[in-house]
Amino acid sequence: MTRACCRRLPVAWLLGWLIAAGGCGGGSRPNQPAPADPAAAARAAPPSGPQLVNDEFTVVRMSTAHGAFVVELETARPERIGEYARTLAEPIKSRYEEILIYATRPAGDKPARRVVWTPRNGYVELDYEAK
Repeated sequence: MTRACCRRLPVAWLLGWLIAAGGCGGGSRPNQPAPADPAAAARAAPPSGPQLVNDEFTVVRMSTAHGAFVVELETARPERIGEYARTLAEPIKSRYEEILIYATRPAGDKPARRVVWTPRNGYVELDYEAK
């Protein structure tokens, strides 16, 4: 999936598709193949819930391991990561022990900020650029 494709798809659909496809641990069909054309699948089966189409950030990578879900974003506005983190984590936080969301500036090679969500501590933000 290209970055341009990620920008056009609803974020909620991306997360739902990844979970349903088994790519986020806890999916009920771990060997389910990914749709050949995710954009066509989105048009054929509109997502339930809010349409979170955005021009603010691009989901670059998502992965899970051992009860943690990691999302890497690219955005020109990493100072808004707290808002982005809540948008991404709220629908899925009951499935994970920890959700980590990293924001990198376009053409950046290191994260500018990070938000970690846990049931115990809620949302905790770290600004790497402030150091």
